[in-house]
Amino acid sequence: MDDLKLIIINQNEITTINAHEIDVLAVECFPDVTPQQNEEHFYAKEFARILVYDKEFLVGHVKLFSREIEYHHNKINLGGMGAVCVKKEYRGRGIATEMLRNGLEILSERGCDIACLNVDTRKETYKLYESVGFTMLKKNISFEDSHGKIIYDDGTMFIPLHSRHIYDEIMKGKNTFHYGKGYW
Repeated sequence: MDDLKLIIINQNEITTINAHEIDVLAVECFPDVTPQQNEEHFYAKEFARILVYDKEFLVGHVKLFSREIEYHHNKINLGGMGAVCVKKEYRGRGIATEMLRNGLEILSERGCDIACLNVDTRKETYKLYESVGFTMLKKNISFEDSHGKIIYDDGTMFIPLHSRHIYDEIMKGKNTFHYGKGYW
């Protein structure tokens, strides 16, 4: 990471150039996610991004989210990370780990009780998230798509930030964890 530059940028400061670079990187990292899925499932609004550059080239990216939800009669300040990706030729250099650690610090400073992210369980990227403290939920979650339909999915990982109690209740409870509107 020594020769790379990590920047944290508020969502309202993303330029047209940044947006284009992010889109190009996302296509490389997530070739199996269709534009329709992006529009219908991944429409939650992020508040910031973490970007990593090698000189003027974007090589890493993470979206940061937070929202208020309710789970089993508890109000929760939920933090989230999405679209975690690193350009293929830069993987294995600690870039994603550094972005995740920075993201968790920001979500903690924002007062999030817990943080979560979603992984494709067919890929082994979940090991990266485990290395920074995330744990796989052993049941499905749900979220509302852009049409109001409730979607169920697996592959959600959580980490406690300010509330071990809420984390334990989600991880051990029988109730389905519902994100609200949009998947990260």
